[in-house]
Amino acid sequence: MEDSIIVITGSTIRAVGLRKDVPVPQDSERVDTVGKWILPGGPEPIAAGQPASLRLYDRDPQSGTQPVRTMELGVWDR
Repeated sequence: MEDSIIVITGSTIRAVGLRKDVPVPQDSERVDTVGKWILPGGPEPIAAGQPASLRLYDRDPQSGTQPVRTMELGVWDR
């Protein structure tokens, strides 16, 4: 989904949607994901109320590439 946003509070996904439709708290950390792929880090979908475990890829993950960043329970690896 282009021009989308994922809002995470603590270790939980609070909102997912288009940037124009989802309010973002002023003090949020922002991670640039333009041109990247975001996939769930586990079996749960990326949806409000789910644990915040994500994988961020530079290109299509089916090409065998490794994630450039990972998030487990709301904490980025770097």
